[in-house]
Amino acid sequence: MGRTEYFHDPAGPRPNRIVTAATAFVLDEQERVLMIQRSDNGM
Repeated sequence: MGRTEYFHDPAGPRPNRIVTAATAFVLDEQERVLMIQRSDNGM
């Protein structure tokens, strides 16, 4: 079962934990962008 996000939803449940996250934009020598596919939601 995936996690449901309730960003700015007043009807959403109260948060019960803090989830850490990070973002990076990585280029190689040929200026190609490194991309990944998330294992938790497939995006």
